Amino acid sequence: MDKWTSSEWLAFWSIVIGGVIAIAAIFFSIWAARRWGNRRGRLLLAYNVTNLMPNGGPREGLGFTYKGMPMNDPQLVTLRLKNVGPHDITRDHFDQNQPLWVGLDATFMGLIRTTSTVGISPGMAMQAIGTEKAQIGFNPGHLPRKAEWMAEFLVEGTAVPSLRGLLINTDIDEGESGSRKVLRELALMTIPWPGRVLAELLFK
Repeated sequence: MDKWTSSEWLAFWSIVIGGVIAIAAIFFSIWAARRWGNRRGRLLLAYNVTNLMPNGGPREGLGFTYKGMPMNDPQLVTLRLKNVGPHDITRDHFDQNQPLWVGLDATFMGLIRTTSTVGISPGMAMQAIGTEKAQIGFNPGHLPRKAEWMAEFLVEGTAVPSLRGLLINTDIDEGESGSRKVLRELALMTIPWPGRVLAELLFK
């Protein structure tokens, strides 16, 4: 090898570098296929809970009522169901045409409003209203890719929303709005694919 010419050394290193790039490309293709080649649907359930009463509970001369009913610990809960996957979610994804249920661990008092980024507000279902085992659900419907459904409602007590249902061939991530998990999913949905590799590393 000591007698190799410059052109021979250049050819040698070209082969080595080419091999390294080829191996890296194979590993990247496998990783990308696992991350983005999966055609399963993907949803993000983000929630936010706002306490409507000052810390420490009701104060003298200050109270909160909803439709004439006094509330000692009123909280406003916002649920956002966003389609962050590769395709639309349709009624066929709802198992046995059942709603996608979300447990509240608080007493459901009333639905305030629903909205949608595609103009058609989602239908909502409720179970165990007036008890601490209350659940609220998104009824079967069409949620296009990158679209979002939102529901806002009042509860009594500290709400801890948690997913209680599943959809067919669909993965669902859940977390508090502003959490690292939620921000990661939103970033991966909006960033063009070459930048997703960096985003994956940043939000690990």
